[in-house]
Amino acid sequence: MINNDKIEMYMNQDIDNPIFLFHGSPLLLQKLIPKQSSDSSNDSTNIDNAVFLFPSFLKSTPYAFKDSLKQYEIEGQKWNFEIPNDNSFPLMTIDGIDPPDDLIGYIYVIKKDDEMVKDEKSYQYKCHKEIIPYDIIEVHYKDFKDYFENRNNKKKSKN
Repeated sequence: MINNDKIEMYMNQDIDNPIFLFHGSPLLLQKLIPKQSSDSSNDSTNIDNAVFLFPSFLKSTPYAFKDSLKQYEIEGQKWNFEIPNDNSFPLMTIDGIDPPDDLIGYIYVIKKDDEMVKDEKSYQYKCHKEIIPYDIIEVHYKDFKDYFENRNNKKKSKN
């Protein structure tokens, strides 16, 4: 794991009374702009024209990598990933994808304000305005992969 006091501070904040909220993306951005989201299971909690944020640094890490994962699809396998809305582990489950350890993503640190509203039915917050990040942290897949379940590795180890 990365030895960084700033990341430790972000990871150890009280998620029930957060000072900061976090957004993961594979793109390096100067500001976060609300976008229309979709959800494969049509969960209305996940569908909105908003910036989606989490009170947990760790919970935002799958989103730093997820849009880059398809390019690492294992030939002949159907790829899929699942990210639960709650704060449970694993944070992401991967099938049919073999991401490299050097995959890079970004966590955007946002100071929480009254415009960031927590969903009643989930763990996430939404913001319907543009956001300038307080901080941007580059993250590497290898440092967070133990929080994810890669079912391909289980299949490989059984053979």
